[in-house]
Amino acid sequence: MRANIRLLADQTILIVGYGAIGRRLTELLAPYPVTIIGYRRTPQPNSPIPVIGPDELPTALAKTDHVINILPESDTTVRFFDAARFAQIKLGSRYYSIGRGSMTDQEALRQTLDSGHLSAAYLDVTDPEPLPPDHLLWRTRNCFITPHMSGGHVNESIRIIQHFIDNLARYDRHILLLDQVFRSGSP
Repeated sequence: MRANIRLLADQTILIVGYGAIGRRLTELLAPYPVTIIGYRRTPQPNSPIPVIGPDELPTALAKTDHVINILPESDTTVRFFDAARFAQIKLGSRYYSIGRGSMTDQEALRQTLDSGHLSAAYLDVTDPEPLPPDHLLWRTRNCFITPHMSGGHVNESIRIIQHFIDNLARYDRHILLLDQVFRSGSP
């Protein structure tokens, strides 16, 4: 088992759906000696990493060790990762789906894993969600399914209300709000 462990060093990571979550993921990966590429339908300038568009995606998939799918759901992204796209991914790569389950053609993923083309898939999201207990992905070799619980905890409501009250008091005193989100170029 130990001989099969791969370090992130010198790996290439492609973040498909490079938006706010992708940028945060890039920050979290910054300490590691990896190459990170982003994908957007319309790349934007001034990105901290190279961001490619649709024309460059097949080439990027062919050289990528880790494909992280964070695409938002739209008419153009449903089943974005289908059999043809999985075939473009470098042999032995790993696939992660953490955005929306409908972006992955799950039957195509299962067949790709069964063929050995992908070494593993990690699914935080599925379609439907939760995945029925008799779904084939539960029994697919090297398919790891995690519960999609990106938030929530025992005292979440109390904490959120207290945060609002604290920020309301700051607002009344004309003090910068806690956890304020700024648009690019604003203070």
